[in-house]
Amino acid sequence: MYDEMSNAVNISDGLYESSHFIATVVDCTIVEDTLRNVTLNHCPKLKKYSAWVYGGLVTATISVVFSLLFCLLYARERQHRKHTNNVNKGYDQSPLVGGKKL
Repeated sequence: MYDEMSNAVNISDGLYESSHFIATVVDCTIVEDTLRNVTLNHCPKLKKYSAWVYGGLVTATISVVFSLLFCLLYARERQHRKHTNNVNKGYDQSPLVGGKKL
């Protein structure tokens, strides 16, 4: 029982000592500071290149949307033509009157 209480005290002491770090992780200030540090010191053109990547992703998304739109329109037109051909086949046959075509 003494070992369990000792472990609990050690854990609570560790949490107390690292509470500042845990608080910065919870409110994301450590992430903001890390990204700010990387941007300022190690990769100054990150903003420029990330804008290029964002523009490329937007362009790719728009092209996929237009491709899907044109694919749907083409499929609808094919279905419409197929239906029209089936209807026209019925009208192409002339009626028989007395066994002869008119």
